[in-house]
Amino acid sequence: MMTIPFFACAVSLAFAWRGQRGAAVWLAVAAIAALVVLLKLHATDPLAINL
Repeated sequence: MMTIPFFACAVSLAFAWRGQRGAAVWLAVAAIAALVVLLKLHATDPLAINL
């Protein structure tokens, strides 16, 4: 799940390489937003530590 934003950034780079700047920018912004949301969800998970 956490790799989805990184794959989206790779696709965004492919769009930029092909000259589709608008799609590249919007996909990069969406990837950053998804990364922030996923990190927020991941950082607030309780740790299951049994001592």
